[in-house]
Amino acid sequence: MSGLVDPSATVDPSATVHPTAVVGASSVIGPGCRLDAYAVVGPFTTLGPGCHVHAFAVVGGPAQDRATPPDAPWRLVCGADSQFREGVTVSRGTERGGGLTRVGSGGLFMAHSHIGHDCQVGDGVTLVNGVSLAGHVTLGDRVTVAGHAAIHQFVRVGELAFIAANAMISLDVPPYTLAAGDRARLLGLNRVGLERAGIDGAALAALEAAWRLLLRTPGGRGQAERLRGDACPPVAALARFLCTSERGVTAAGRPRRTPPDEADRRIARRALRPLTPSRHPLRRSRSIAPGGTSMTPKQLFESQIAARLTEDASLKEIDAVYQFNVSGDEGGEWTVDLRQGTVSAGNDANADCTIGIEDNNLIDLVQGNVSGPQLFMGGLIQIEGNMSLAMRLQSVLGG
Repeated sequence: MSGLVDPSATVDPSATVHPTAVVGASSVIGPGCRLDAYAVVGPFTTLGPGCHVHAFAVVGGPAQDRATPPDAPWRLVCGADSQFREGVTVSRGTERGGGLTRVGSGGLFMAHSHIGHDCQVGDGVTLVNGVSLAGHVTLGDRVTVAGHAAIHQFVRVGELAFIAANAMISLDVPPYTLAAGDRARLLGLNRVGLERAGIDGAALAALEAAWRLLLRTPGGRGQAERLRGDACPPVAALARFLCTSERGVTAAGRPRRTPPDEADRRIARRALRPLTPSRHPLRRSRSIAPGGTSMTPKQLFESQIAARLTEDASLKEIDAVYQFNVSGDEGGEWTVDLRQGTVSAGNDANADCTIGIEDNNLIDLVQGNVSGPQLFMGGLIQIEGNMSLAMRLQSVLGG
């Protein structure tokens, strides 16, 4: 052991402490922990076994709260095997918040993310670069918060929820859902996270039905009390979360757009000019189905894309099978086989590239209102398999 360690601190002999690292008073550094150069573990902080604090991270600093003195003896307790990357800050608790900030095991807290005072963070949580949690936030197990999102104080986020990049969260986010936007809206279930967590098909179907009833149906939230004891544990957990929300629950729907300033408008007009119907006569035919009605995903796949496979021989050169899992009111599952030149309803488990997307976002992509990379960076499209095939997605869809 080396480093600038307070005499009252306890450091396990198997821990590695860099000579420039700092360990504060009354702190406990567990077995196998590693503190890199210029890492700081503040006073009254406990690190469980196997935690790794990278350079310039401050884990256990004083609460950023005017009413709490910097030397107040409030605590931070971290579970095992968490990684605190460069520049991460985690604040200790305050008297008003119970005096304890708690971080679970197996977390990954990427560079410059922040966990505020009195937060309660579950196991297996991922905070991507630049995420900010205000004080008193509660995150359930295996929550993922994408880059530069921010969460208001006292907000609860349920287990296995996914929060998209740059989202501003001011109300509770139910478990198993996906939230995006400023101020955020719920876009659907976090299907990729649920499948990776091993949630079976029957539970997914039950959750989908509960999502539509409780969060998409007007007045449906009144059914939550009845479902608190549902035989499907995820459905029961979703209902209990809704019944116990004190702050209010994020609404379902598409995110509201923040109006750009005039300079942004000029840039946007120049950028979008080539996409107007006058310059691209086929654009309107892609967004309007025969008869003048709005296009649905079913019409897109079974009419437009099927026709493209017949007319455009170059698509066969991609030599791949795409699986599209479309959520939403007009959702469904379709397989696009470029090798055979066919489109069929259903799920091909051996597809080269699997795309998860909401129905409205799919139509926007085809209409040219948004690009594939924009959806991906916003957490609104999930991709599994060959990423290079995903880059050719708009060639397949005709966007």
